[in-house]
Amino acid sequence: MWVIAVFMLVTLVVTNAFSQTGKYDIIVAGHKVGEFTTGKIKNGDTIVYQSKSKASVHLFVETTITYHLTSIYVNEKLIESTNKTYKNDDLHSSTSVKWNNGQYTIIKNGHTTTLDSPITFTSAALYFSEPCGVNRVFSESAGFYNKVENTDTHNYSVINADNHHVSHYTYEDSMPTKVEIEHRLFDFTLMKNN
Repeated sequence: MWVIAVFMLVTLVVTNAFSQTGKYDIIVAGHKVGEFTTGKIKNGDTIVYQSKSKASVHLFVETTITYHLTSIYVNEKLIESTNKTYKNDDLHSSTSVKWNNGQYTIIKNGHTTTLDSPITFTSAALYFSEPCGVNRVFSESAGFYNKVENTDTHNYSVINADNHHVSHYTYEDSMPTKVEIEHRLFDFTLMKNN
């Protein structure tokens, strides 16, 4: 999959491909603890989303959490994604999603499931498209759909189907300016800084 992503980046340089980026500060208890960067490259019918973050938080001891996500769409359908989260440089979780023979194979931490219907809106897309009219979003890291609710003008809540934690997205010009995320260990906020 990384070969496809590199190919898309090279193609961006030599064609009229379109790209967007978003940079966010990660805030916990009023303090900046890291950065989240996300990008979208569109070339013809193919879209590649790439996101990464690194944050250091104090969970009994200093802990560094690193996150990497790559999602590839063709003709507005997710074809493949990989997501890896590291805790102090050790792999903490890994999820891959791949469309093949009319279904997705989802492998999360070694456990395999399948999904038959096409995935057209994912968590990565939330950073580049306000989810107007969208009632569910597929989480590439969790490997399942979460509910989306429009709570106010340009404001949405994403409810985790597993633990019912809620993330609140506030949009301006199709990109979130603020994302408030409930987490089992601590809540954090992403604040757009570009």
